[in-house]
Amino acid sequence: MVKQSFLLCTVFAVVTGLFLVLATVVVAYPDRQAKITGIKQSKRSKALAIGANFILFCLSGVTGVASSWFGPASILLPTMMGAQLVFNMLIYSLLLGLEQLNKEILVGTLVIVASVVLLPIVGPGPQDDQDALVLLQSVQPP
Repeated sequence: MVKQSFLLCTVFAVVTGLFLVLATVVVAYPDRQAKITGIKQSKRSKALAIGANFILFCLSGVTGVASSWFGPASILLPTMMGAQLVFNMLIYSLLLGLEQLNKEILVGTLVIVASVVLLPIVGPGPQDDQDALVLLQSVQPP
């Protein structure tokens, strides 16, 4: 049985959010650049973008599963979604310039990030003594 660690759960959840955003960026950015410049994207470029998208989605799945080993889903999912929002905001608006940041987007993202940061303090604690097999065997059919 894996010892639970909120730090590892959080780190893997944040990396999962980053991989998910990068998976969309590798497809969206070349397409956007092709539309701006008027130069059609080559088949090879599209295939590479789709391949990178697939690899990043697979990596996000691996890091998501790793995160669930080290902590509860009630920490994993909000942390991953908060990380996705922050990385979307940073990458699409500040780095690539594809989106405009307005006050509502910034405030909304910061409120969600603050709630995700506070979640481990007020949310569930580690549950090291639980055995999933015993829990499943104790469930009675309706």
